[in-house]
Amino acid sequence: RPASASSDVLAAEEVPTGSMLRTLNLRHNNLGSSGTAALLEAFAEGCQLSSLNLAWNGLGLAAAVAIAGLFAPSARCALQDLDLRDNLLGEGGALGIALGQ
Repeated sequence: RPASASSDVLAAEEVPTGSMLRTLNLRHNNLGSSGTAALLEAFAEGCQLSSLNLAWNGLGLAAAVAIAGLFAPSARCALQDLDLRDNLLGEGGALGIALGQ
């Protein structure tokens, strides 16, 4: 089921700041771009997450911006493995992630 705005906020608030979570597989959960962006905002504060699977979630520009934020110089996320296959990011979203913008 698609994530609603209220469930997006709830999910992001449930991730504690400085979480020790290392692997997160959300493959094929129909999170959508806004749901994923809301969840990733919680990780931007710093986390130990090293592997994130977001394949098959209908991700677009909002998710690309949030993902790029994980790689910003000020971010404190240890992400090493990111699976974004079969989403709707397009070339612009992928390039934005690659450049961290």
